Amino acid sequence: MKDLRKFIATAIREYLNENFSTSNDYLSPNNKTVYRAEHSNKKGNWFAFSKDDAIGYANYADKLIKKNIGNLKFVNINKISENGEYFDELIEIYPKLFKIINDDIWKEYEINVGLTEYFNTIKDFLIDKGYSGVFTNKKLSVDYEIYVF
Repeated sequence: MKDLRKFIATAIREYLNENFSTSNDYLSPNNKTVYRAEHSNKKGNWFAFSKDDAIGYANYADKLIKKNIGNLKFVNINKISENGEYFDELIEIYPKLFKIINDDIWKEYEINVGLTEYFNTIKDFLIDKGYSGVFTNKKLSVDYEIYVF
């Protein structure tokens, strides 16, 4: 009976931790595994929550990689995107990553590089804030994707 209660409590806690709102960070539950297809031995940091989603990116002779991200915290991409909580700070620290799109009264910026370059460049900033990667808010065919440092 005690094991059953522990199992139920763990399941509920993990369900509550997997909150995918538009601004919340993602805290992965214990023993959470993510997957990616490795093409021609090219390493990468993009992972899918679903094995089926990762297989969808695989080609003949590609390898499926899995990674345990249990108990890691991922910044929600909305916090590092335009008008996000950290956006102005990132513009000051890494100005070469951005371009001005409106210079009327207040300057408006947008990210001027690909997401992989953006995430790799701001990695140290995010690690200092306690993050292990980026929750992209992008739903694949079955589940979500993340970028792991």
